[in-house]
Amino acid sequence: MGLINPLGTAVTLQPFCQNAGAASALLGFLQMGCAAISIAITSALPLSPYLAFSAVIATSLLMAMVTFGGAVKR
Repeated sequence: MGLINPLGTAVTLQPFCQNAGAASALLGFLQMGCAAISIAITSALPLSPYLAFSAVIATSLLMAMVTFGGAVKR
């Protein structure tokens, strides 16, 4: 995470030189929003904490793969 997050953020913000501040704020909002939703789902699941966290991570991975796969095919 320590190597990938800064590089991913730099690549994400590269096309938005004129609006880098707004783009960075939106990226941070999306990251924190996704984290808050994941925490809420994890605490609401009637499973052990470890199993609930694993289920949320697996679902997030699946959603990322579907999203990335759709972006690559275009």
